[in-house]
Amino acid sequence: MNIALVALAFPVGVLIVYRLQRLGGGRSPIAAGGKPPVARPASQLPVRSLDELLTATRSIELLRSIEQRTRFSSAMFERDCQPIFALVAEFVQMLPASECHHHAQPGGLWIHMLEVVDAALTYRAGMEIPFGASTEERKRLEHRWTFGVLLAALLHDIGKPVTDVVVTIYAQDPRHGRPWSALAGPMRPQGAQAYTRYRLAVRLLARHITGNPNCPLSAVMLDEIDVEVMLSWRAERATKVKGTTLNTDRRHLSSLFNYAVQLRWLDVNPTSWIRPAPDAEAAERSVPRHTLVSYIDMLKTDFWYDSKGKRHDSFHPQFFWQVALEALYYTGMRRRQLVGLQWRDVD
Repeated sequence: MNIALVALAFPVGVLIVYRLQRLGGGRSPIAAGGKPPVARPASQLPVRSLDELLTATRSIELLRSIEQRTRFSSAMFERDCQPIFALVAEFVQMLPASECHHHAQPGGLWIHMLEVVDAALTYRAGMEIPFGASTEERKRLEHRWTFGVLLAALLHDIGKPVTDVVVTIYAQDPRHGRPWSALAGPMRPQGAQAYTRYRLAVRLLARHITGNPNCPLSAVMLDEIDVEVMLSWRAERATKVKGTTLNTDRRHLSSLFNYAVQLRWLDVNPTSWIRPAPDAEAAERSVPRHTLVSYIDMLKTDFWYDSKGKRHDSFHPQFFWQVALEALYYTGMRRRQLVGLQWRDVD
């Protein structure tokens, strides 16, 4: 009898579940007559955590190098440094460090920050700071100064998301975005699940073409941008900014249009006929002789003595920097050539 009850209960249970689904209890939004979820376009980048950003930018080893250079214990680095890296990662996301110069790729700003921290800690390891303090005092303050160097290097470009890019953030619905207020903090606390960005120079060009200060980039077609438009843009921009800024904007746009030509979206780069603006403030590309000589003299004489009469270099190791500057001065080689020298290059 029990077997018969079980056999009868099974089809009855299946029938009840089926009827409940028919009544709407188990229907999906599409089956219920709702709209299907909108797929998020590939141009919208997901908001990432620290671990996800490290994976996406392949910078895990770089962060490990930084941890080793701090000479902090694992517990100390985890407690004092890791939360700061997490906050910075949440803020910069996959934004670039520049438009067409160094680290212009997605995630370039994050990678650039880590590389600067790694280089700064390497330089700090050869310095005896604070200057003038005793050996015991420097040892007592060693970790504090290292932590200060780490913070200064990590945050040196933290303002770029505020000034250099325009970011639109999106919540669950990828069709409705709003501007990201970088001064208000990271994207995630502002409800963002994804974001898109476009560059300041492109936004200025779109504003010039349409006359709309809030013009989205999608409102401008590539075939609208020709030589006449670029000449008009240059004339207007020249009345508002210096030649250096105008030439920077021109280079940024030229890089983008070159890419469009490569993809055959354009036949010719419309900036190719636009002359650079004269730059009256262009800095000299070489260090004056008297300046370099004064640096070398300083490295020969700039040292101090502690309370025990022991001599210390102000720029440790001072002899190394003196030799490096003299090598650059007397040979005329470039910095990268000097760094790449090997014993087989010396006869």
